[in-house]
Order: sequence, then C-alpha cells, then structure tokens
Amino acid sequence: MSKGSIADYQALITAKLEQLDQWTARAAEQEKMGQAILDEIEDDDNLEKFRTEYAKLLKVIKRSSKNAMKLKAKSEDVVKEITIVEQQAVDSSKLGQDAQTLKTLKNQIIRAEALLESSNKREELARMEIRQLRQDIANLNSTIKQGVGLSAAQERVINDLIAAKEQYTKDLENELERIVSLRNGLTTISERIDTAEVERKNIDKEIYLLKDKNTQKKLEIDMEMKNKERMERDLRELRVVVTIKSQEAISKQTAVNRATEEIANIENQIKTQKNMIEKLIRDQESLGSRTVKLQQDYDEQMILTRELLAENEITNSELKMKERELHNHKSEVKKVMRIKDGLVKKIRNLEEQKMQAEIERKVHRSTNDEMVAKIEALKRQVDVIKKNIDDLAREKDILESSLKKTRNETTKIESMLQLQKQQKATIELENARILKDIAENKKLQKQLADERDAYIEEANKHSNQAIAIIAEMKEKEMKIFDYKRQTFQAENKLKYQQNLYEAIQSDRKLHSKQLVESQTEINEMKRRLKIMNFQINGFKEDVNSKEAMLVKENADYVKLAKDSELISEEIKTLKGQNELAMAYIKSQMVEEFKLDQFVKEADVERTRQQTALNLIVAERDNLSSQLLRRNQELTEVYDQMKTQSLNLLRGEIEYNEKMKTIRKLRKEIVANKILVADMSDETAAIPQMKRQIIQLQNAIITEEKKIKALEEELENPINVHRWRKLEGSQPQAYNLILLQHTLQKKLIVMNKELAQKDQAIEVKEKLYLHLKTILAKQAGPEAAQQYAEFMKILKDKKKQLRHMDTELNMYKSQVEEYKYTISQLDAGLRDCKKKFLKMYKERVEEMKTGAEPKDLPPLPSVPFGEVIPEEEEEEPIEEEFDNREEQEPEQVPENIQPE
Repeated sequence: MSKGSIADYQALITAKLEQLDQWTARAAEQEKMGQAILDEIEDDDNLEKFRTEYAKLLKVIKRSSKNAMKLKAKSEDVVKEITIVEQQAVDSSKLGQDAQTLKTLKNQIIRAEALLESSNKREELARMEIRQLRQDIANLNSTIKQGVGLSAAQERVINDLIAAKEQYTKDLENELERIVSLRNGLTTISERIDTAEVERKNIDKEIYLLKDKNTQKKLEIDMEMKNKERMERDLRELRVVVTIKSQEAISKQTAVNRATEEIANIENQIKTQKNMIEKLIRDQESLGSRTVKLQQDYDEQMILTRELLAENEITNSELKMKERELHNHKSEVKKVMRIKDGLVKKIRNLEEQKMQAEIERKVHRSTNDEMVAKIEALKRQVDVIKKNIDDLAREKDILESSLKKTRNETTKIESMLQLQKQQKATIELENARILKDIAENKKLQKQLADERDAYIEEANKHSNQAIAIIAEMKEKEMKIFDYKRQTFQAENKLKYQQNLYEAIQSDRKLHSKQLVESQTEINEMKRRLKIMNFQINGFKEDVNSKEAMLVKENADYVKLAKDSELISEEIKTLKGQNELAMAYIKSQMVEEFKLDQFVKEADVERTRQQTALNLIVAERDNLSSQLLRRNQELTEVYDQMKTQSLNLLRGEIEYNEKMKTIRKLRKEIVANKILVADMSDETAAIPQMKRQIIQLQNAIITEEKKIKALEEELENPINVHRWRKLEGSQPQAYNLILLQHTLQKKLIVMNKELAQKDQAIEVKEKLYLHLKTILAKQAGPEAAQQYAEFMKILKDKKKQLRHMDTELNMYKSQVEEYKYTISQLDAGLRDCKKKFLKMYKERVEEMKTGAEPKDLPPLPSVPFGEVIPEEEEEEPIEEEFDNREEQEPEQVPENIQPE
C-alpha cells in the first residue's frame, strides 16, 4: 500500500467523520422536536398507541445517534492507528532489508484497506437507511399535524423500521469487532517490525566483532613478519660466520710450518678445552634439571587445564539450568565464550611448550633424533587438532539436537497462543452477550416501572439480578486480565526461545571460526616444517664443506709427517748429536701424533657443542617469543576487562534509570490507588442513587397521573371568576387548585434536578472506567520479579568479574615466574661457562704434569701457531649470548599493570 492511498483513505475517513457530526447534530434537533411533540401529545388519550410507537422511534433514533458517536470515536482511533501504521511502514521502508516482511505487511495493509472499504460501504448503507427513517419520521409528523390516527400499514412500516434499525446496530457491532481484529493485525505488524530491527542490530554487532577479529589477525601477521625479519638477520650473521671460518681455514694452511712452536700453546689450549668440556657437561646436567622442571610445570599446567575444563563443564550445566536468565544477556555469554577460547589457546600453548621441552630433551641426545622428535611432535599436534575438530563436530550435533527441541517447543507455544486467542475471542463474545442481556434487563425494568403498583417486588428482583450480572461481569473481566497476563508470559517465553536460538547460532559460528583457525594453524605448521627441512639442507651443506676442509688438513698433516721423516734422517746422519736427544725427539713425535688425533676429535666435539649452543640459543628465542605471546594475551585480557567494566557501568546506569522509572511508577500506583479508593467511595453511593432514581420515577409516574387528571379538568375550562366564587363558597377546592399550581412548579424543578443527577452519574461512570483502564495498564508483581532476577544476574556477573581478576593476577604471577626462571637460566649458563673454563685449565695443567686426564669428550681443533688466551676463549660465547639479548629484548607492555 502506497503513502498516497493511505492519505486518500485518511481524507475519506475525515470527510465521513464530518458527515457523522452533521448527522448527529440533525439527530439531536430531531430528538428535541420529537420530545416536544411527545409533550404535546401526552394529554390526548386518543393518541396513546401513536405516542408509544413514536416514543419507540425516538429511542431508536437516540440509539442510532449513540452508535454513531461510538462509531465516530472508533473511526478516529482507526485514523490514529492508520497514521501509526504509516509511520511504521515508513520506518520499515527505511530499513528495507527484509523483503518478505515488507510483502506480508503490504498484504495485511491491503486487507485492512478492503475491510475499511467494506465498513465504508456499510456506513453508506446505514446512512441511506437513516435517511429513509428521517423521511418516515417527517411523514409521521405530517400525519400527526393532520390529526389522523395510524393505520395498520403504517404500524407495519414502523415495526419494519425498528427491525432494520436493530439489524443495523448488529452490523455496527460486527464492524466494531472487525476493527478490533484489524487493530490486532496492526499490533502483530509492529511486533514484526521490532523483530526486524532487533535482527539488524544483531547483524551490526556481528560486523563489529568481525572487524575486531580482522584487526587481531593483522596484528598477528605483523608479528610473523617481524619474526621473519629476525630469522633473516640470523641467516646473515651465520653467513658472516661462515666467511670468517673460511678465512680461518686459509690461515690454518699457512700455520702448518709453525707446528713445533705451537706445542706449548696446544697444551694451554688443552687445559682450556678441558674446562670447556666440563662446563658443557654441567650445562647438560642443568639442561636436564631444566627439562625436569619444565615437565613439572607442564604437569601443573595440565592439572590446571583439567580443572578449567571441569569448571567449563560446571558452567555449561549452570548455563543450561539458568536459561531464563540468559535471554537478556547475549553479549555476556559471548564474552564468556571468548574467555573459553582464550583458555583453549592457553592449553594449546602449554601443549606446544610440552612438545618443545621434549624436543629440547631429545636435542641433547643427537641432531637426527631431534628432527624425528619434531616430526613426531607435529604429528601429535595434528592428531590433537583432529581430536578437537571431532569434539567440535560432536558439540555441533548436540547443539543441532537442542535446536530441534527448541523449535518443537516454539511450535507448542504457538499452538497454545492460538488456543488462548480463541478463548479470548469466546470471552469477548460472552461479554457482548452479557451486555445485550443487561440492555434487555434494563428494558424490562422500564416496562415494570410503568406497572408500579402490581410489580414492585418483581422489579426489585430484577435489580438484584442485574447486580449479580455486574458481579459476573467483573469476574469475567478479571479472567480476561488473567488470560492477557498468560498471553504476555507466553510471548515472553517465545522471545526467550528466539534468543536461545540466536545464541546457539552464534555458538555455531564461533565453532566454525575455531575450525577455520585450527586449519590455518595446521597450514602454518606445514609451512614451518618446510622451513625446517630447508634449514636442515643448509646445515648438511655446511657439514660437507667442513668435511672437505678436514680432508685438506689431513693432506697437510701427511706432508708434515714426510718433512718430519726427512728431518729424522738428517738427524741420524749427524753422529755428533746426542742419542738421548734423538729418543726425546721420537717421544715428542709420538706425542705429536697423539695430539693431532686429539685435536681432530676436539674439532668434532667443538662442532657438536656449537650445534648444541645454537639449539640452546633457539630455545631461549622460543621462550622469549612465548613471553611476548603471554604479554599480548595479558593485554587482550586487560582490554576485555576494560570492556566488561564499561558494560557494567552502562548496566548500572541503565539499572539506576530503571529504578527511577520504577519509583515514579510506584508513586503513580499509590496516587491511582488513592484515586480508586476515593472513586470506590463515590461509586458505593451509585446503587443508592439508582434506588432514589427509581423512587423518583415512580413518584413522577404518580404525579403524571395526577397531572393527566388535572389536564382532563383543564380541558373543561373553568372561569377565574368561578375560582373567586369558590374562594368564598368552597375554600377547600380553591386551596386544592392553588396546591395543584405549586405542585406543577415543583414537578418542573424535580425534572431539572433529575437531569442534573443523571449527568453527574454518567460523569462518575466515565471516571470509574478511566481509572479501571489506568489500573489495568499499571505494572503488577511481574515487574518486582523481573527486578529480583536482574539483581541475581548482577550478583553473578560481579562474581565472574572477581574470578577474572584472580585469573589475571595468576597469569601475571606466572609471567613473573617465567622471567625469574629465564634470569636463573642465564645465570646458570654464565656459571657453566666459568666452570667449564676452570675444568679445561685444570686438565691442561694435569697434562703438563703428566697425570692421567679424566674421561672427558675431545676438545675442538685450534689453528697451529695461534695462542688463544683464557679471556679471549671465554668472550665469544658470552658475546654471542649478549648479542642475542640485545637483538630481542623482553618487550613487556607497560599498560599491563594491576589497577
């Protein structure tokens, strides 16, 4: 339906309302005329039948005028409702999202138009009938003026007119019922528009959440880019180290000729290497203890996760038990789900830490075992993810089954609502029937009042019956109120079920998002595997290059051996030299051979220790990255806490506003109660007033009879002179005549007072109905129940906030513990370095003295001719650690501080 058609209908209705006003004015004038005619005819006994029929016609006209006034009021209400519907239609067209809802609204509006057109046609027919009735009344007036009595045909016409008028009243009532149904339709349309607005708001919220997630993903991508840059820097540094090593190899080739001079230096180096080996052994022991600690931490974290899972199960059960409380707090449920997601992420991080600890333990055994362990760890992670996916699928099935149940419950509730509507319609029909009965009883009372002397007792009985019917009416009204309350409760339940359905849909979306995230994590793990394989290939190439360097050194060593043999031959030719010196040289050569083998073994050991050191550094880097992640998680938790505190503040503000409104409503209720009490006191006097009216009507009837008698006397006029004669001859008769005059005057005054009292009674009845409607609209005990429920929910949310505070403090303490453990590990590493150097020195000294060295791993190779002092040997390892620490400082965010 277009805006123009609605405006045309409004104009049509206003025009008809103006016509109704004109008709009511004419009807009022005709009523006055008819009353005047009745007053004139009252004296004629010949026109008694005509007078009764004319009185009936006047009553019919009065009823039609009253019905016209009611129709006017209802049509005004319809106009208002049409304007409201037009505004709602404009709002819904602005929304313009749900085409189906718009189509249904258009269809309903078209139906309303059709009903309005039918009602307009009926109104026109009724007007035609009213015009015919007016013509009949005019004809009757003309016949009355002529003084001719009514014929049988005219009486039939009058009866037909009365029957037509009654049928017209019935049609009017039917039209009023249809108008009521139209209003109900309009309310349903407005409810649908409200639901559409709620859905739009939910979609806006989801868009906002998606934007937040998008920003989080961007931050994660930035972090990964930073890690990539760091890895590239490490690669560059390694390349620089490789170039340095190649230069060292070249210097080794030049230093072969200085082998004899470097024996003493080699002994010193042996001591330092011995200390280094001992230090490495201690490092291995400390790393083993560290792995044990990490295993214990992992076990503790697993226990915590189990407890958290148990708590999650308990919360789920509580959520199921408190479904009624959750329909107004969707956003809070989403927050709880976010917390749950955070906990799941923490559990995954803990699992990753466990796998890293296992990998570190296996790295100390051998590099090959390390790679196998990493592959197995990745497989295990994939299995865990698969298990999580299976669990999520099961949860999805459970949610779908619960969804089906909720749909069945909603269908049941809808059927109940339809039954309640049918019951309501039957009750309304009963009310209409009771009203008709009351009208009939009133008619009977009027007929019985005409026959005062014979049927006074029966009139009293009928009045008692009328009071009983009014009591029944009140009971029926109370029942109607109860049915309305039941329908309101059913609507609330339906809304609650809809909210539940929306919450389940949001959960389903969250689970699907988690599935996508897990798939992306799997892809990332695959990518990391490829990177690790690439790094392994690079390490293999380094090993091959170092093996080639070793082959070159062996060739140089063979050359040296040949040179030493030539020198020995020359020494044999020299007879003047000492045989002891020759034996000493031979022993020195044997020792040199042993030392060369020892140097080779030390080179191998040094490479192995270097790889171990690199692994330790990588582990340190992993720990620092984990610390950064924890800090980020803490920032996220802190932001969530801020959002929750803001939501709580908003809730408190809304709560205070609601409390203010409740207080205002309570004040209004008290004032209305006082008004009702006053009105009940005033209405208590209504039955007494009605009795007085009946008595006065009876007195009027008697007085009317007396007046008729006097009028009959007046028809035979008496001379005033006769009255004067009577004053002298019959003073009693003269006094009676004067009494008659005074009584007539009193009767006129009494009629005026009766009219005023009738008006006062009508005003009080209207006031009573108005107060009744106000009381029906006032909030009852349901508002108090809702207030109590909101208070309970607020308490629960405060408990949840406290729980979140404790969790935050716990995580902060964990972060501090991790920092402390890292600092302890760094201190332990430095101690291990110092101890290893000491052990190495002790071993060199033992070799100098000739004592048997302890069983230690071989020392790394040192170029001949180069003396490495103790301080310079210690510095490279410490510098490497210091460089790593400078590159990756612990970035703890400043904003994560306890409030």
